[in-house]
Amino acid sequence: MSSSPELTDQPDADLRPRSAAADSESSTKSGNASHKGWRYAYIALALLGAGMTFLFIRMTLDDSFITWRYGKTLAESGVWNWNSTGPLVEAYTNPLYAALSIVPAVLGISAELFFKLVSIAMVAGYVLVVRRARLPRIQEFVLLAVALASPVFYVQLYLGLETASFALLIGLLFSILYRRGSLGTAGFLVAAAVAVSRPEGIVLAFVAIAWALVLDRRNRANWIGAVSVLGGWGLYWCARWWYFGQFFPNTYYKKTANDESLFVKILDLALVIGPLLLPIVLGIAVAATLYRRQVAISHERPQEILRDATPALLAAVSAAVVLGVYQKSDLVMDPGHRFYWQLLFPVVLVVLSRPIIRPAQTGPDSLLYRRLFGLIAVAIATVTVVAWHESLSSVAMIVGVGVVAVAVIVGFARDTRVPMAIAAIGLATTVGFTSTSELTSLLAYRYRLADAHEAIGKAIERTQLPPGSIAVGDAGILPYVVDQRVVDVSGLGTVATAHGTVDAEYLDEQNLGLVVLISREPVAGTTNPVDSSPVFYDYVTNERPDFVAGRAAMFADKYYLNYWISPEWADSGLADELDEVFERSKRDNAMPNPAVFMDNLWNFPFLR
Repeated sequence: MSSSPELTDQPDADLRPRSAAADSESSTKSGNASHKGWRYAYIALALLGAGMTFLFIRMTLDDSFITWRYGKTLAESGVWNWNSTGPLVEAYTNPLYAALSIVPAVLGISAELFFKLVSIAMVAGYVLVVRRARLPRIQEFVLLAVALASPVFYVQLYLGLETASFALLIGLLFSILYRRGSLGTAGFLVAAAVAVSRPEGIVLAFVAIAWALVLDRRNRANWIGAVSVLGGWGLYWCARWWYFGQFFPNTYYKKTANDESLFVKILDLALVIGPLLLPIVLGIAVAATLYRRQVAISHERPQEILRDATPALLAAVSAAVVLGVYQKSDLVMDPGHRFYWQLLFPVVLVVLSRPIIRPAQTGPDSLLYRRLFGLIAVAIATVTVVAWHESLSSVAMIVGVGVVAVAVIVGFARDTRVPMAIAAIGLATTVGFTSTSELTSLLAYRYRLADAHEAIGKAIERTQLPPGSIAVGDAGILPYVVDQRVVDVSGLGTVATAHGTVDAEYLDEQNLGLVVLISREPVAGTTNPVDSSPVFYDYVTNERPDFVAGRAAMFADKYYLNYWISPEWADSGLADELDEVFERSKRDNAMPNPAVFMDNLWNFPFLR
């Protein structure tokens, strides 16, 4: 296999050793000043990253504990399931993190702490990969800054979900392909990791592997790697299908499955993205005409042109998944727009992973296709964000989209490196925006969780209870803390609720001792009519009127955890424990988010 052009391209002047002829006193002073300037820039970025970590490492999303419960259950009972007893259910969509959750469970350490350390290791790995890419200095700094200077990056990194690792693995996979024109052993290993990170990861892995074969189909190693990764994933998928008894994870049936045909879904996608793509296509056509007047197009080898198209391919596939799957799903927990972020942020990484500065010894159009396809990729990703929101919903979006639009037009009209870098920064801004109110809400989130959901779970654990199970409306840290079997009202952790087959007979079989439902009212005995809550509410108020409603724990304004307790469990002293949770949550969680955060500025829950 021929070596990659990137392995022989000359690095940026700031990274090259100076020649003896240029080693004059003035050039030395200039070089020292430039080196010192970059050093200060990197120090400032590192300090900013440390500050962001101090703020956001305290966040953990409730949904993370759903996945981590599998490792805990396996270590304690030897069963790979959400509950240690009862029907098998696949309540996670991130097999890689589910497998990793075994490590802290076996070691007897906090899973929350363990995954914070994993997140810090990801940052170190990202910096190392970027530094080893030997990119021009300014491009390297931009590639580091689009992640390390972005609050949303840290939000996704520390929430405990697979969002950041999935995005970075996708970026690494397509960057390897974009830089080398092949995957190699490392690339196929990354493809395997992408495939088992999320169900849609196999789509990205398959596209990357297929593209590697298109670029170099004569390489026997590529075919061996393709068969190994895709065949291995196929065996894994069949094994989990056999074990859990469902072709898709249970979350798919809760969030994504519906009665629409594939044709209708494709038509809906075309109607959304079509009108937004039209002006971009027209703008590109006009700009390309102007470009041809200034630059002579060279006749590069088809494989090189296809390799240059890798970022545009990634952007197109990501747009199809975002608008064709994510937007059609019931996605409740989407902090920092994590669903489209995890597929569109990698476009930024891949676009910037090869030098966009022309090496001195090459012709004037040596980077032509690289820049053109990079601009197209950025345009597709930006349109996808706008289509998701169906409007320009914030100042950050307006600025980001405006920057991308201008950069794309100028980039097609003039042969210069500047528009490509600016377009990538504009896309990073567009994809990585969120509101201040959401950030302050996330900073307070884990502490509210501790005083409501986690506090209820700990109250249960402190009480000697007769046999029975618990039904919960928020299946995260509360089930993680307790040892009892749990019925998930929302449907993620229970097959019957996901498929809507819950009835009074089913609930009788569960031997419920406690039912915890979400309500917008602080009035005891109320619930929101969402998911399967009406069935459970009818059960504890009509079918089993002996259940007693208690005073709700407060998570936040218009967010309460109301509960009904069976007579047997009430007599055990649990009702008194839950009353203490009510009093504490009413005191602590009634405060606004900034006050909750400031009260806990030096309190890191994962260290407890």
